[in-house]
Amino acid sequence: MMESSQLNDAQLKYFQTLVAEETGMRLAAGKRNLVVSRLSKRLRELELDNFSAYISLVSSAAGLVEKQTVIDLLTTNETYFFREQPHFDFLKKLAIQRENKGGPLRVWSAACSSGQEAFSIAMVLHDCLGTRPWEIVGSDISLNIVNKAKAGVYPLAEKEKIPPEYLKSYCLRGTGKQEGKLQVCKELRDRVSFRHESLLDVRARQPAYDIIFLRNVLIYFDAIKKQELVRQVITSLRSGGYLLVGHSESLSGDNPDLRTLAPSIYQKK
Repeated sequence: MMESSQLNDAQLKYFQTLVAEETGMRLAAGKRNLVVSRLSKRLRELELDNFSAYISLVSSAAGLVEKQTVIDLLTTNETYFFREQPHFDFLKKLAIQRENKGGPLRVWSAACSSGQEAFSIAMVLHDCLGTRPWEIVGSDISLNIVNKAKAGVYPLAEKEKIPPEYLKSYCLRGTGKQEGKLQVCKELRDRVSFRHESLLDVRARQPAYDIIFLRNVLIYFDAIKKQELVRQVITSLRSGGYLLVGHSESLSGDNPDLRTLAPSIYQKK
């Protein structure tokens, strides 16, 4: 790995500005090591000696595709199955309440990264509602990571986060070339759709969603952008619907259209 000192302040500023302009996300100065670790492999693949050469490539007329690669590498966040379990307990209660009501239960997994959140939601809904109508949409700004989510293939070690009954019912263990991996079953993959899009570019969707998971992404935005993002996202949330954010995030006072039900759980008025 390259030493972080090989990424000088001006070069770090370049990547911070690029990410902010393309996504609205704030890449803090303390993320220097993250930038180095995620981009240094790409420099080796391109046989470039330093970040100056890489920035020249990204900035060139021929660098549009590479610019997307930078965004993909710097905005992909850690995720895993059933992260923050209380949200899935809440989802299960809603699904059980919805069991005998008409119309599909619609859920949006926003900034879904590689899809573990969306498939965790799918496992809960299939367990509670079976073939009754329900729909899940996952979205992320990284095209590469969206394609990974669509495949539903993950390292076998991720099985440790999945409840045993769900692992048995909804996951397949890889063999041969897929040894050491697991795949979410086709039945669930067919029920979840994934989209490549920026949250800041999303327009209100109809019919509106009943639940939106917007977790562990707001921390990457400054206060003004965070308010703008939440206002934009909840235009796709029905009145009485629920917005779930990360347990380390708070919307206190940020939006008058939301009321707090529990820490990190909000309801649209």
